Amino acid sequence: MSRFIKLTGLWLTKDGGETFATGNLGFADVVLFKNNKRPGSKDPDFNLCVVKKERSGESNRSEPPPSDGGDDGIPF
Repeated sequence: MSRFIKLTGLWLTKDGGETFATGNLGFADVVLFKNNKRPGSKDPDFNLCVVKKERSGESNRSEPPPSDGGDDGIPF
């Protein structure tokens, strides 16, 4: 038996030239962004954000963070 518990699947999404992964936890959507790390820092490689489910009539569109323009081979 694996020690991992699957919470959700993630799908790659492209919006405004940025690629990020999105998924659903039932009560909220999740968005995984590649972090624009500062050279020599201990910044995380990725940021996982939770987006509260929108109620009818509200808009909660996720916007990708600005890109540093680098291409490290990671698709998101």
